Amino acid sequence: MTYSLPLRRTNLQSLHILRTEARTFMVLPPLDLLVKCIIEGQKRLWQFRVETRYTLIVRCISGVSSMKLYKLLLAAVLLAALPLLAQAQSAELTLMRWPEANLEFEYPAEWSLIGEDGFEFILVDAEGNFVGLQMGQIDGSLEALFAGFAENSTGNEVEEIELEGSTALTLKIPTDSNGRDGRLVGYTVENNTVALLILVGKPEWQTLSDSLLSSIVITPVELDEAVLNEAFATSLEADQILRVGSSDAPVKMVEVLDFSCPHCVDYAGNVKRIIQKYVNSGDVQIEFRIVTFIGQERSEVVTHAQYCAAEQGLGWSMHEGIFAGYNSEGGAYYSEENMIVLAEELGADTERFTACVQDKKYADVIEQNAEVAEELGVTSTPSLLFTTGEATPQFLTSPNGEAWRGGIQLHFLYQEIDKLLES
Repeated sequence: MTYSLPLRRTNLQSLHILRTEARTFMVLPPLDLLVKCIIEGQKRLWQFRVETRYTLIVRCISGVSSMKLYKLLLAAVLLAALPLLAQAQSAELTLMRWPEANLEFEYPAEWSLIGEDGFEFILVDAEGNFVGLQMGQIDGSLEALFAGFAENSTGNEVEEIELEGSTALTLKIPTDSNGRDGRLVGYTVENNTVALLILVGKPEWQTLSDSLLSSIVITPVELDEAVLNEAFATSLEADQILRVGSSDAPVKMVEVLDFSCPHCVDYAGNVKRIIQKYVNSGDVQIEFRIVTFIGQERSEVVTHAQYCAAEQGLGWSMHEGIFAGYNSEGGAYYSEENMIVLAEELGADTERFTACVQDKKYADVIEQNAEVAEELGVTSTPSLLFTTGEATPQFLTSPNGEAWRGGIQLHFLYQEIDKLLES
C-alpha cells in the first residue's frame, strides 16, 4: 500500500511510504523530485522513522553522486527486507507484470517482492542482490536525464540497448564497498514518463542480471484512434453518453472524470491501458461521465469541446488533445481559443464546432453527468465503478474492506476485473 503524506518545513509535497509484509515502513521519494534534486542540485531532505528503530535521512546537494543516492534509498529497503528473504534456492521463475510501465519480465521465484504497489517496488534475494524499479515524470528527455547521471559516474558512458518492444538507455554503476556493481536501465513509457530499473549484485550475479534483461517485454499502448472516435460519435448520437467498447461486454466500467483534475490527467494513460487490454478484447465497455467539479469555468469549456468534437467524429482525438495540452501547459491551456485551434488541427468544421461550444449545446448532458455521479456516491475524481449485467455500477472493495475510490493501481485493478469476468 502506498501512502502520500504532507511534509512541513520542507520543499517536498509528499513521501511515498511503502509497507512490507513485516509491517516495516520505508521511504521512497517520488522519482520526479529525486531527478530534480540530482540534476539541478537543489537541497532536499527526506526523513521518516522506521518503527522507531531506524531513521533514513538522505540529503541531496549539488555534487552528490546520483548512484549514491539510489544506493542509499535501496539499501534502506534492503535492510528492512532481510528478515523476509527466503533461504531456499530455486530455478523456478516468476513473471513480474508492471502494467503502468508497459513492462513484463521474469525473476527467480525465491526472490522477495517488497513494497509492491504497481508503481515502485524492490526485488531482493538472500545474497543481497536486488532490482529496484521506479516510474515518474521528468522535465526534458530521457537522454538528458541519463547524461546527468553519467556526469556523476566517472568513466562510465550511457549506452543504447534494444529490449523487446522498446529502445532503452543503460549506464553501468560503479562497484560499491560490498563488491557489488550493476547497471541503471531506463526507457520512455509515454510522453515525459520514464521507467527506471536499477540492477545491483555481485559479479557472479551478472548472468542472472543478463537473463532478467533478456526476458523484458515492453508493450507500448497502441490504440486505433479511428475506432475510438467512431465509438464516441455513435454512443453520443444514441443516448448522449460517451462510451467505448462492445455493448455485449460482460463487464461495464464507468469513469467519472474532470478535465481540470490533475489525478484524472495522470490516470488517463492507465485508462488507455485498460482499453488496450480489456475493451479491445470485448471484455469491458467503458462509459465516460465528464463532470466539472474543479475549475468550473475552464472545465466547462473543455468539456463542451469534448462533446462538440465527438458529434463530428473526433471525440477521442479531442479527449487525447485536451490531456496533452494540460500536460504541456497546465490549466491555462483550457480556453475557448485553444479548443478552437485544437479542433481545427484535428480537422473539425470549426464554424460548427465554435457555435456548439459557445451555445453550450451539451449543458444538459454535463448536468446529467453530475447528477449521475452524485447518485453513484462519487465525491472525487477520477472514480471507477463497475457492474456486470444491468446492476447499478459500484465501487470495487479495497483490501481493507472499504470502497476503492480514486484511480486504482493497475496491478490490483486487473485482478479485480479478472474476478468480475470469472464470476
